[in-house]
Amino acid sequence: MQLLKDLSSSFRSSQSALLARDIRRIEQLTQEQAEAHRALSSFLETSHSSGSLPSAIFSGPRGNAVRLEVWRVLKLGRIQSILLSRAQQSLQTLSHLLAGTQYVYAPAVSSLRMPARPADKLFEPSEEG
Repeated sequence: MQLLKDLSSSFRSSQSALLARDIRRIEQLTQEQAEAHRALSSFLETSHSSGSLPSAIFSGPRGNAVRLEVWRVLKLGRIQSILLSRAQQSLQTLSHLLAGTQYVYAPAVSSLRMPARPADKLFEPSEEG
């Protein structure tokens, strides 16, 4: 339960850091969230593989509290995802504005396909038929 509360708190702090554009704090909180995710996954995997997942965690008043906290974490995670997407869009827009007329709006070079034969050979009759 404490892991879920920590994750919830970290998401709230991350949202504040994102809105304040505090990159260092975002990095720190992202690291905390990754550690909490690993710890929670490890707990669930260990409990599930040994078949000893305590049913008390998910039943009764404590189970209701756990389910509520899981719901909060999922909701905060969705909000975090939306904020990160918007921040990414804003940064892309800003980079395009800063690039000005020097920015080339064309497909990346790696996405262009080169013909199998040299260009001067493309329109010559082939010897094959």
